[in-house]
Amino acid sequence: MKQIFVVLLVVCGANVQAQDEEVKTSTHTYNHAVKLYATGRFNPYSDVHIKHRENYAIQTSVSDYIQPSLAVSFRNKRHNYHELELSRVSVRSTSVNPVIQTSQGSFPLGYRLNTTHIAMRYEFIFPFIKKKQALFVPAVGAAVMPYYSRYSLKPYSPADVPVTSSTLGAQTFIIPRLQVNISKRVFIDANVPVCITDFGAKRNHIQDPTLPVNAQQYTIADVQILPGVYTARLGLGIKI
Repeated sequence: MKQIFVVLLVVCGANVQAQDEEVKTSTHTYNHAVKLYATGRFNPYSDVHIKHRENYAIQTSVSDYIQPSLAVSFRNKRHNYHELELSRVSVRSTSVNPVIQTSQGSFPLGYRLNTTHIAMRYEFIFPFIKKKQALFVPAVGAAVMPYYSRYSLKPYSPADVPVTSSTLGAQTFIIPRLQVNISKRVFIDANVPVCITDFGAKRNHIQDPTLPVNAQQYTIADVQILPGVYTARLGLGIKI
């Protein structure tokens, strides 16, 4: 009789432990996530300000319009999120073929355009639905993105002069979001960053000896409201 009682106690204890483990698993909170974004850009080379720009025919590629980025997010005690994204790291060289109109007609000139872009974004995300079991989670984010860009235009013809433009600045964004939870850990994040302001200081260097010294190198500080930077992101994330 005592042996049966002991067996029952063991079985009941094992059952209670299994239920506790199940409850812990089902109520486990994932406070971190890693995301891989595909970002669509709709204004490549929009900030190249060089003479005869309206005549440039720049050879673009898919990477000018769709760019990958990596982000990590952290949830705070109020179930809001902080996200850090390595938005852009790009170094490339491309061919530029402007067509110059003269009184004798039109003729092409050859250039080499070297570009460098580095940008990181911090975002605070406020989800409107904070239930763990929610399938759709709408949210809105506020973000700031420091960036550095450099354009170096090197002509093949000695008739023209090299031009370099470097910009250091920061953009601010409002980002409406929709997260779709595929499972407890895997989700899709679709969002549209809307650029609100763009603060930048641009340093131009025109290697033209016929210009005055102050016209060969100069800096322009600029602030733009709603600058027309259009992007959309689709991300795949996993909670950890």
